[in-house]
Amino acid sequence: MSQDHVYCRVKCNPTGKLPKDHDFKMKKQETPKIYHVEGPDWERTVELDATVFKTRSAQLIEAASQAIETEMKKTNNFNLGGVVIVKDSRSSNREVLVNAYLCLNNVAQYALARKLREKFKTQTGQDLAADRVGYSQAGNTSR
Repeated sequence: MSQDHVYCRVKCNPTGKLPKDHDFKMKKQETPKIYHVEGPDWERTVELDATVFKTRSAQLIEAASQAIETEMKKTNNFNLGGVVIVKDSRSSNREVLVNAYLCLNNVAQYALARKLREKFKTQTGQDLAADRVGYSQAGNTSR
């Protein structure tokens, strides 16, 4: 192997300095997006890499899904309504209501999702599966 050049991502000269025409660019490291998720009698904080998701709605549904999955693993007596509350932080007054049926399907809990859908439809007349958006902005509320 020649000592003249080292080949890796970019061609380096023997001194170890990058050539002037290199195409290597440093990217600013993204900080994780933190969401606070609330169920009927439980709360979870979730960190997400926001660069993985194309839309805010995908981030909200994933944050709610991760919180539901974590809570399900933690307890045998898990309570879940038709929606969960997702906020940018614990102290935020800006709430988003996320469809729990979609979250259960997202974490492969299909039987529970079906059961939640049927119970919610019986009680309210609304079909959670008909929701194509997955969330609704609750606006500014005070608790």
